[in-house]
Amino acid sequence: MWRGDLSPTGCAAVVNPANAVCLMDRTVTVGLLTLRGVSLTTCFAEPVLKEIWDYMTDALEVDAAAFDFPPVDIVLSHGPPKGVLDGPGHWGSPGLLAYIQRHQPRLVVCGHNAGDSRSASGRP
Repeated sequence: MWRGDLSPTGCAAVVNPANAVCLMDRTVTVGLLTLRGVSLTTCFAEPVLKEIWDYMTDALEVDAAAFDFPPVDIVLSHGPPKGVLDGPGHWGSPGLLAYIQRHQPRLVVCGHNAGDSRSASGRP
C-alpha cells in the first residue's frame, strides 16, 4: 500500500491487515521486483503548501535527497517528474527526473498535478 494523500497519520491509520505493506519512503521486494514509495512532493509554484501539508518541499536539495536510493524496478511517487504532466509551470520533481535518467526504472507511477487528469507513457 502506498498512501499518497499527504496525511501526517501514516499508513497505519489507513490499513493494517497482515498482508499489506506500507511503501511510504521504503523499498520492498515483491517476488523479483523491487518497489520504492516516495512521499515527498515539490511545491515550487506554491511554496505556502509546505506549511499546510506534510511531505512537501520547495527546496531542491530536499527533493534530491528524497530520490537518493539505490536502483529499483518500480518507483511510486506522489508527484510527477519535472517536465512530465507537471503543468505549465513545470512544477514536477527534478529529483525524480534525475533518478529516472540515472537508474531507468522499469516503471514510474506518479500521482497528480491537481487539475490535470491526463496520463502519459514513455520516457521523459
